[in-house]
Amino acid sequence: MKHIILDGNPAGSDYVISDVNGCLSVLTSLLNSVNFSSNDRLFLVGNIIDKGAHSKELIDFTSADNIFPILGSSELIMCMALHPQASRSTSELFMEQWDLHGGQWRHSLTKSELSRLYSIVSKWPLSVTVKGDSVFGMVHSEPPFDNWEQFVSSELSYEVLNDATTGQTILQGSRDGYIAGVDCVVCGHTQLARPPVIVGNCRFINHGIVIGRKAKIYKLEDLL
Repeated sequence: MKHIILDGNPAGSDYVISDVNGCLSVLTSLLNSVNFSSNDRLFLVGNIIDKGAHSKELIDFTSADNIFPILGSSELIMCMALHPQASRSTSELFMEQWDLHGGQWRHSLTKSELSRLYSIVSKWPLSVTVKGDSVFGMVHSEPPFDNWEQFVSSELSYEVLNDATTGQTILQGSRDGYIAGVDCVVCGHTQLARPPVIVGNCRFINHGIVIGRKAKIYKLEDLL
């Protein structure tokens, strides 16, 4: 788990979507609707797995060079449950949480297959920064700090991981959503009735795909 920084994409378009939650067919349909090509890039802003029918397939889908997954709360629970150095009690605790959050798909897989998937997901970044004509930050729930550079340079403690994947202090707390060091921060996590919801320079884009709400894929530049 790390932060990654990318240049802009002059050869194509950058697209972003959050909380796909195992709904591969919905994602495929959305990509077809924008004529997504190998010159384009897709950013998946967390909670890529669980609840829907195709979590394993979506993890494998992220192996393409132009697909950029970001760690969400579902993936953090998965990683804590499968961490090879976790104690038995810790692993069991997170396995229970995983099941409660839609992780039952794991029961159909062998230990070796789960280990293979863990080796992929555990390398997903906690955030992505895209530096083109404008600077975009992407993180699953919210940046834990009001300065993007402070977030990117912070130690990846469990507290930071948890705040970045489950925090709601901007949407439901006292923070004004203005994050220094970036032009726009794209977040997901909280299901919203009418996204995108704009708070400060943060854009929250979870449409609730997994509960059957109409999905949308965004051009990154259109969220400015």
